[in-house]
Amino acid sequence: MQARLAELEQAGLLDNTIVIWATDHGDGLPRGKRSIYDSGLHVPMIIRFPDGRQAGEADDRMISFVDLAPTILDLCGVTKPTERNGLALKPYDGTSFVPVLTDPDAPSQHVEQYTEMVGHRGFYRDG
Repeated sequence: MQARLAELEQAGLLDNTIVIWATDHGDGLPRGKRSIYDSGLHVPMIIRFPDGRQAGEADDRMISFVDLAPTILDLCGVTKPTERNGLALKPYDGTSFVPVLTDPDAPSQHVEQYTEMVGHRGFYRDG
């Protein structure tokens, strides 16, 4: 990650770029991404803001990767497009989690998650 930040700095973009780093949790490893246990549902993510806000802080409020696109659009001040090349777009899934990023007291938008993986079903409730 440090190398990518150095590239942004060298290009003069670091001071106006929000960096989102997310990872996967392995290929079918026991209790990995194909598991309905916590280790299969929790994935680390780092968001670096140019102004350094929340640097070094951890947050355990539940978000979902389906919320990334609406969040990025929201952070950039872009209204969700409703059409492309004259054709109507389907509504986006997900909800911007900007409130969670900007207010330490804002509640999670997701408090429950239903999961199905390889014939197993799970229900997770935040808290």
